[in-house]
Amino acid sequence: MKKLIVFVFVLTICFADESTVIFVSPPRTGTNWFKYSVEGITNRYVSFWHRFHSKEPFIVPDETFYGAHHIDKSKDPILHTHYPYQHLHAYLNKGHKLILIIRNHKEYLLRRAKEKTKDRDEIIKKVTAPYFIFQYTQYFKFYEAWDEDKRLLIHYEDLMNDFETVMKKVLAFIGESDARLNRYVANIDYHKTKVLNIYNRIYKKDGGAISGGKDVLFHSKDIPVETLEHIDHVIQKKYSHYWETYLKRYKT
Repeated sequence: MKKLIVFVFVLTICFADESTVIFVSPPRTGTNWFKYSVEGITNRYVSFWHRFHSKEPFIVPDETFYGAHHIDKSKDPILHTHYPYQHLHAYLNKGHKLILIIRNHKEYLLRRAKEKTKDRDEIIKKVTAPYFIFQYTQYFKFYEAWDEDKRLLIHYEDLMNDFETVMKKVLAFIGESDARLNRYVANIDYHKTKVLNIYNRIYKKDGGAISGGKDVLFHSKDIPVETLEHIDHVIQKKYSHYWETYLKRYKT
């Protein structure tokens, strides 16, 4: 049965029916790989959030943003945002489903610091900036505010290293068949190359992909161990609950 979605634009927030699946990820946590894969396996459109803020009526396209997969227009799109606190207050505890991808906090923080400076000493100084850490922990705060039986947490590292297991959980969670998953996994190197080429083409002016998803510790590997331990200590001390619940697995 085709579901009706009605959008009301109030303070840049849109309202949808209870069938909505929402995908949240901090920047640089495998967003494009996840989007590409879900669309490729299910033919279900994953929309970047700004497309629902246009004054023009939203129309699900025939092909994906990448032009890589055909889209089944009978399926409700999955909504994506990097910034849940700007977009999702109206969705809290309304029966919608939430998928959150997180990654090693040190990789996230180092990547953010490198966006501000290329100087290695400055990167080390900036990496524990209170705002960067606070911003990252807000994803956990928002996730925990969601209905417990309507949320799914994915670790970026698991998505990259154990794709089939993670994607089976995702497909079951969003009510999609995994009938096409085996074929997709059998050709996963092809898909990784394809999405990387698309990403580099689209984001060429921003430098394209840095690690290409090939090294989950790309940003940490040339940082002194004492700096990595200090990052852990800062988060463990100030955000002990999030550390114990989500981040302890990444301890240096």
